[in-house]
Amino acid sequence: MIEVNQDEIVEFIHYKPFDDSRDELLETLYALLAFIHKEPFCINYELFIEKDGSLMTVGRWRDRRAYNLHENMQYMSDFYRTKMPVFCKEYEKKESRVVVGPLSALSLMNEK
Repeated sequence: MIEVNQDEIVEFIHYKPFDDSRDELLETLYALLAFIHKEPFCINYELFIEKDGSLMTVGRWRDRRAYNLHENMQYMSDFYRTKMPVFCKEYEKKESRVVVGPLSALSLMNEK
């Protein structure tokens, strides 16, 4: 049976910056990493540069409460209110659930 973790929230955001503001958006998102990594129950948060120059963040939180806390942090509100309209022509945000992988020799070996 396939198990889906019903608690954890995974957020994917794909940012399409204006042609002349990719570096500023990248620097702004990079600066947010340290704050987000300190959030209670943030499991992981990463920043990626796509081949086409767009940017993507992938974050994972323990549960809905932790994710809601992230969404309501002042630095996130400031980012969406003041930086996004200046640096980004569009963005797409998706939430997902994690499919728990099958137990294997490799997963047991890496479990600590």
